[in-house]
Amino acid sequence: MNFPFDDDPALPFRPVSLDDFSTYAKNVSWLIGLPYQKSQAFLAKLYGYSGYHELQQIMKKTGEPGPFDGPARNHRVDEADGDYAQITTGQFMAREHRIWDVVQEMPEYYDLVNSKGVFKLKDIGLFDEPAIHRQLFGFVKGVVNVANGAQRAARDATVHDYATLVCRDDGECFIPFTKEGKMIFDAANDCVPDPYRTSYEDRLAYETRLQEMADAYPQNPWVVALWLYNNADLHWQDDWTSNWDSKQNPFNADEERMEQGLIWGNRLYPYARRAIKQFETLYQGRGKDAPNPKLAAWGFEHDVDCFYWPAMLFIGGMIALNAGKYEQAYKWFMKCWKIQGSDGFGARYYVAILRLIRGKGSVSKALIHPEYGRDTRPIASLAFAFDAFIKKQFKEAKMYFAEAIKSTWAVLTVFTYDEVPELESLRQFTNVNTPAAIQEFLWHVMPLRDERYDVDDFFCVIAEQPEVIQATIALHRAADDMSFKEGEKFNPVKYSQGELKVKALSDTLTEIIMKVDTTEFEQGPNYE
Repeated sequence: MNFPFDDDPALPFRPVSLDDFSTYAKNVSWLIGLPYQKSQAFLAKLYGYSGYHELQQIMKKTGEPGPFDGPARNHRVDEADGDYAQITTGQFMAREHRIWDVVQEMPEYYDLVNSKGVFKLKDIGLFDEPAIHRQLFGFVKGVVNVANGAQRAARDATVHDYATLVCRDDGECFIPFTKEGKMIFDAANDCVPDPYRTSYEDRLAYETRLQEMADAYPQNPWVVALWLYNNADLHWQDDWTSNWDSKQNPFNADEERMEQGLIWGNRLYPYARRAIKQFETLYQGRGKDAPNPKLAAWGFEHDVDCFYWPAMLFIGGMIALNAGKYEQAYKWFMKCWKIQGSDGFGARYYVAILRLIRGKGSVSKALIHPEYGRDTRPIASLAFAFDAFIKKQFKEAKMYFAEAIKSTWAVLTVFTYDEVPELESLRQFTNVNTPAAIQEFLWHVMPLRDERYDVDDFFCVIAEQPEVIQATIALHRAADDMSFKEGEKFNPVKYSQGELKVKALSDTLTEIIMKVDTTEFEQGPNYE
């Protein structure tokens, strides 16, 4: 059988001795559950021999062991662009591929591929010297034991047993793992399955294991962060459009969202508070100096994670928001936003929502970027509209509401509380344009709507005007006609004409909305 890497000049690989080869084979057996003899056959083929018998014959002759991986595993910073990068030799890469190729040819392949152990074969130093192999295998064995619940934290363990603070000259602060911290982090990662390739039942099993790990290592914030962030959808703590399917029109929020979000928010809040407090303890007041959430950075003995501190702040903010703990939610969202200026998590939208319902802080400062200008997403426009109404800036409230309706027809259908078939047959291209996104916004600002019931009435009066409905239908039909259809070639003339039509219809819709009579609200009671 020829493998893609059979011409690797580093093959055949010669073990130091048959005793060492036996140790490697036993460790493979432990890791992937193969009988010892089959592990011997697997290793012999991996090393470039036809089988274990040929290897035995070779080992009777004198020869130089190796070639070993050695420095090929080292990481370095690619200083050409200043970014973090992992550089490995071609030999090491080829051997990683070869491990997988040989596994695929095994009769037990389909059983092995469902085991996480097979994916760790590349991590135990099968092409390393015996001392390095023992060290690497010992670490991987520890990871597996942690993941399986065969190992628990010491009673006197503290958060500092898992990571330490390192601040560099440029002001960035990291919390690199200790060996035990990295072992637990890897084990927790093994309990985070791909949500798109794993059944709901299996995800629940993994989720249960993560919760058990969180209880087994109460001083380790990463287990909780991995658990809550990666399983937020199982507890209704993610955004309401996380399971959006572009083929599903219209995409409305799950009926259980409101009730279950509150229930699980209260259940999970103590875990979120505990993990965030532990991260803050590790950062010793320098949490704001954490780097943008890169997945990895080099130069640390046991690696470092830069993602789950801001991720924990974000999901903690969502949990606190759903639990009705608005002041805490606001603090956590603000910290998340400050750590990563690009705001990849979208914390600024929830900051704006919380400024609305708390009646404190500037909505515009949350949603107007100093370089890129005002955020024009539908929920941003709605936030501006609500803020303007509260400030009795009724003209501006209408204008922002018009912007929201022009961004997505979902705004109109949600505020009319009725179906508009002519709109709901149109395609939705992004999750932020779905009815569910608008429903989430309205749910989160419910305290404001309960206090100021005229807010809903004001915008519903506008949305329910027949002229507004017809103008919205015309606009979004025209926009849908402009979009590319499957198998259709781009026609620049048609596209240009479509742009002009959409622009004219957009202006018409704005004019109609601005003319809606809202005098009764403008002369309404003073709530201040």
